[in-house]
Amino acid sequence: MMFKKGKQYDFLKQVKWMGILLAAVMLTNLGVCLYAISAISDETSKYADSVVLSYVREVQQMLDNIDNTIATEILYDTKLDTIQDGKDIIEVIQANLTVKNLLASWAHQYALPVNHMIYFPGTETTITGSREEKEYAEWRRIEKELISMLVEKKGSSEDSEVGEWNVVNLQGKNYILKYYYYKGRYIGSWIEIDKLIDTMVAEGLGKECLFVVSSASGKAYNSQERLEEKGLSIPASIGEKLVVRDFLSPDMIVNEPVKGTTFSLNAVILGYSQVAGALSVQIALTLIVVMIAAACLVFMLYIRRTLIKPIQDFSNNIRKFREDNTYTVETHYQIAELANASEILADLVKQINGLKIDIYERTLEQQKVKMDFLTLQIEPHFYLNCLNIIYHMTEIKKYKEVQNLSQCVSDYLRYIFKTGNNMVLLGEELEHTKKYLEIQKIRYRDGFEAVIEVEEEVLGVKVPPLLLQTFVENALKHTIDWEEEITISLRGRKMSRGKEDYIQIEVEDSGEGFEEEILRKLQHGIDISEGEKRIGIMNAVQRLHLQYGDRAKVCFYNRPEGGAGVRIQIPIKERKEGGE
Repeated sequence: MMFKKGKQYDFLKQVKWMGILLAAVMLTNLGVCLYAISAISDETSKYADSVVLSYVREVQQMLDNIDNTIATEILYDTKLDTIQDGKDIIEVIQANLTVKNLLASWAHQYALPVNHMIYFPGTETTITGSREEKEYAEWRRIEKELISMLVEKKGSSEDSEVGEWNVVNLQGKNYILKYYYYKGRYIGSWIEIDKLIDTMVAEGLGKECLFVVSSASGKAYNSQERLEEKGLSIPASIGEKLVVRDFLSPDMIVNEPVKGTTFSLNAVILGYSQVAGALSVQIALTLIVVMIAAACLVFMLYIRRTLIKPIQDFSNNIRKFREDNTYTVETHYQIAELANASEILADLVKQINGLKIDIYERTLEQQKVKMDFLTLQIEPHFYLNCLNIIYHMTEIKKYKEVQNLSQCVSDYLRYIFKTGNNMVLLGEELEHTKKYLEIQKIRYRDGFEAVIEVEEEVLGVKVPPLLLQTFVENALKHTIDWEEEITISLRGRKMSRGKEDYIQIEVEDSGEGFEEEILRKLQHGIDISEGEKRIGIMNAVQRLHLQYGDRAKVCFYNRPEGGAGVRIQIPIKERKEGGE
């Protein structure tokens, strides 16, 4: 193909000179940024230290108040002697109730969650101020281990002894604990570290700030996973304030020991360099921006003729090909690489147009076949179990239950047989899932409880059929326990990500959660199916990928309080055919 050639030059040389100029600008900007980081970090460390110190003082004041309150009670309250003596049952009961109310009132005197108990080893009597169901359940969980720990910590003194506030682990949770021993009785006061940290709020300390309680050796008692994720470690305490930071690191740790205890309070600031800088830094950055803008303006006037215009012409030519499948070889490119690419591209266009329709149709057919195949991969065991249940109910003459179960199975199968389309309304899918749960409720009776919370506005959104049932069935199948009732929760709501709206569906259970290896594979998209086992989840994930591509998200996780969960995010608008 012959065409007119103008003067050509090497595009790579132009890029080289551009790189040299931009490198000089970047070095200048880097110097200013380093200065800004230093100034900002100094201001941030001062502010962070003041925040941590205020919380340390608050905690110290609370601990001192607890000490004073306990000392008064243990020395002067004669009701404790009455309970310990145990001779007059009526007086003991009255004194017991009075002391219990007193302990409960102590717990509400402070802004932080404090718990108290009194233990009389002679009569094996324990009094706690826990009244609310949640607090009492927590007390019962740690009671034996706490009492055993108090007895072990006591020294050789027979009359009185006061322990130090220190951190202990009870049944997998960390607590701040102090004990008092006086005339054969113990008083223990403790605070759960996680609840203590929940009361602390830091604003203006960057995009994220963690409050961490640590030992003198630097062992963290909370937020360990977040610290490991960021590669951070708490420094060993030196008995006074300590600020740890790296000049080029976006993270900072402020360590403040709590006097009269064995622990310290730390503020771990992640991304403190995002805090607003000083005025002088802002002025310097503004001047740099003005200088860069002026230099770029002059430079762009030069490169417009030599670089931008040819590239724009080439881009417009390609854009025309995308719009109407035609491509014209231009004759005025001065960049040698663009001229050669234009000729090669023109030859390829003819071949691409010839193959495009065939590839498009084959792709659609392959996706349809695969979708149909995945939808039909349903284990028959569920249907056999339903028939067996109906048979056994008939034998024992539970005809009403047989009618209910038969109706549920009928509705269930009717939905299965009519879902020939690739998509159904979420409301229909939800009703089908409820029918499935009704069937399982008849089978397992009180073996599980289902909690469904789906917003009404998302019921009209289209989703792949049998999607909800697949994940609910998996949760039920792997957690059902005849000895203990489990909870299956299903939630759905509308959310936004950028400019795209989507529905978020969460299916969680209160079982033992995913096995570590299975969870790792699911989170990395590795197939966990084994023959005919575990195909349900993988089929659902593959169907979502075929229908929505990368726009649909599936996240598997284990809940902190126990149990497994899966979070599904589906765009409200379907992907167009062919993946456009």
